[in-house]
Amino acid sequence: MPLHIVFLLALSSLAYVNGLVVTYVQVKDNVTIPEEHEVALVHAWFIDAFYATGSIDTPSLYKAYDGMQPNWVVLSDSNPASTPHTKLSVELEKYDVVSTLSSRDLPFVTIKWLNLVQTILKPIPGAGVEFEQWYAEEHTPLLSKIKGWVRGGNYHLASEKGKRRRYLGVQELSSETTIEEVAASPEFEAAMNTTWRAEIMKSWEQSIPRIFEVERV
Repeated sequence: MPLHIVFLLALSSLAYVNGLVVTYVQVKDNVTIPEEHEVALVHAWFIDAFYATGSIDTPSLYKAYDGMQPNWVVLSDSNPASTPHTKLSVELEKYDVVSTLSSRDLPFVTIKWLNLVQTILKPIPGAGVEFEQWYAEEHTPLLSKIKGWVRGGNYHLASEKGKRRRYLGVQELSSETTIEEVAASPEFEAAMNTTWRAEIMKSWEQSIPRIFEVERV
């Protein structure tokens, strides 16, 4: 196997281990354009923001599959180029790694689906420690049994001061499956219906799940 291919595979396996930058992109409220123009606009921004800098980062662009906003999101190891845009609203959040898990098949599959879950905990003593333990020891391992699962992790909002309350769960799946198949699978049902999860949910102030599909640029 050529050396540059091995290098890229290694990068994909190690993505987000030191931190995660999540960039949300949305057409501004005062801008009305056809969908095909929006796609072209976001693609152009994506290339300029990441690839024009010459970075070895391997960012991934995703489009909303759930019909919610923001319509677009980018996962990367580094910040996008900071260039004001007249038609797009660009907001980024930086996260620190809490726990991660990857499939051995990760370097050899095509990631297609992205599930993000933003969770805010109530200001309860010990809630963060309990949440992190549950996510690492039960939740991600159970989700990893789902057909097509390739990588998952729990991240903490880096800018938050004091006790940890804001988290982002990230699960990526391959083109081997569909979101509908995942939702109907016994493995998903098992992960979402455990005694430990029911107890952990009592400390949640808010939990917002999102589904995105990879966008080829």
